[in-house]
Amino acid sequence: MGWTAQGSTVDNSVLLEATKEKMVAEINTALETAFGQIHALNAAGHTLANKVEIMKVLYALNDRFLEIVTPCLDGVKLRCRKGCAHCCEFRVEALPMEALRIAEHLRSLGDEALREWILKLEAHADYAKGRSERNYQRKCTFMDQEGACRIYEVRPFKCRVYHSLDDEACRVHRKNYKIGLLGQLESMVVQSTVELFAKEGLSMAPAELGQSVLTALNAPDAEAAWLMRNNFLSIQ
Repeated sequence: MGWTAQGSTVDNSVLLEATKEKMVAEINTALETAFGQIHALNAAGHTLANKVEIMKVLYALNDRFLEIVTPCLDGVKLRCRKGCAHCCEFRVEALPMEALRIAEHLRSLGDEALREWILKLEAHADYAKGRSERNYQRKCTFMDQEGACRIYEVRPFKCRVYHSLDDEACRVHRKNYKIGLLGQLESMVVQSTVELFAKEGLSMAPAELGQSVLTALNAPDAEAAWLMRNNFLSIQ
């Protein structure tokens, strides 16, 4: 898979001209490496463990794009940082595989911590159920008192692809100003993820994050149901 900036949504005003050729080469190398790993994992079998590893590869690819593009910015910089949580009051959706992975992470914390998380997610579900994005304004259940994400390593794509050049715009207007190039690359990764699993008949319909994770924790054999091509996230 080859990628070119021609005809893309690249915002030339924020990219150093001298770095573009090197940047495109690094992007293509990252794509080739990632999709080679994914091909090998797909060939290894239809198991949840393999699907988790594929998600890890795709998350890493998205992070790699950020590493490649950031040094090429001219006169601007990403304002996102630990503790800056203005975007963490939006309604966020997760893919079924992401909900399963976050649920597994919470289970790994032990029984007592898991019980606490279930209580928090139940309270969240009471607020979020049936609520539209326009009417949603609540601090993310997974954010701590300092504004840091408590599931950062397994956060969903929706959170990973949100970045801004203007933290004031996030705080005051609930709007982010993104780099067009990063937006294009991130959309490519998300679309590739959905298409990859959908080709196998696996449900990739997103649902609200907190309710999705709660359902994944409570649904008997949610992982097996998903692998059997059942949509266990029948929530709003």
